[in-house]
Amino acid sequence: MLEKISEENSLTSNKPAPPPDEDSENVAVVPKSPWYSVSVSGDEPTRNITVWITIPGITSAAQLDLDVSIRELRLECPGVQLEPLVVRFPFTVSECDVKAKFDKATHQLSLNLVES
Repeated sequence: MLEKISEENSLTSNKPAPPPDEDSENVAVVPKSPWYSVSVSGDEPTRNITVWITIPGITSAAQLDLDVSIRELRLECPGVQLEPLVVRFPFTVSECDVKAKFDKATHQLSLNLVES
């Protein structure tokens, strides 16, 4: 599920980096799916969920296919070799009251959802 890449591949170097050694400590891990964190705030019946999703390799929100239902969100990145991400919510949310923002610098999508 995870691929290894060498951190020695420098922008200032004109020669290709050697293939990573299995026993090397100088190896970065590249995920095959976005990673995320979820935060719940407020009290019933007006709780909010904030979801932060970091999506490596994405430079624009136009590259994302996001579907939000009352119980979960599903994120796909067509054209990028990342596995789909499904995040299940701890309570039902309003599909109509979703605020999303994509930060190009951090490759992070943030979503704010309200309990229904």
